[in-house]
Amino acid sequence: MPRTLDLRARKQEIAEATMTVLARGGSKALTVKALATELGGSTTLITHIYPRKSDLYDGVLSWLESDLELSLQSAGDDLMGLRTFIEWCLPTDERSLAMERARLSLLTRADDDVRIREFLDNLEERMRSLIRERLAPIVRPEELETLTLYVRAVTNGAVLSAAEHPGKWTRQRQVRAASILLDSILSFTTPGAPDGPSRGNS
Repeated sequence: MPRTLDLRARKQEIAEATMTVLARGGSKALTVKALATELGGSTTLITHIYPRKSDLYDGVLSWLESDLELSLQSAGDDLMGLRTFIEWCLPTDERSLAMERARLSLLTRADDDVRIREFLDNLEERMRSLIRERLAPIVRPEELETLTLYVRAVTNGAVLSAAEHPGKWTRQRQVRAASILLDSILSFTTPGAPDGPSRGNS
């Protein structure tokens, strides 16, 4: 009796393999053959589910969206939650570094693929929104938008630097950079903010 295909599990396998191929060689390296090699099977494993390359990208983007939402559920909305979130944004291990390299390679297709452009634009807005939510209870209202953009710029810069020079941007160095970023934010906190400084005036 033939085995039942677990479609959800297979889609996840394909999505993860796609991200691995993208991280290693960029969008030019992403072929059905390269993907089949990564999965250790035949090309029909992929084409049965994703007949066209555009279908494959759609599947990967859907998986990335759900993976992002799952990853974000645990961060709180105080200063510790902000620290957790900032560290989550950084590629501090091999998997997260590969994911960020793959995400960066998607940028090369964004001008030619509306779905990818929409995904990346939505991702950027979502990340800024999450940073804003965590900063709002802590910082002075007039500084909120500037600090939101500042935190996003620093984390994006760290991602790019780690992708280009992983040997220099070790986990320890990235965590230290996150601490420096948080220290700089503390000068903008409101008195009595959750887990913020208890200064009389700031």
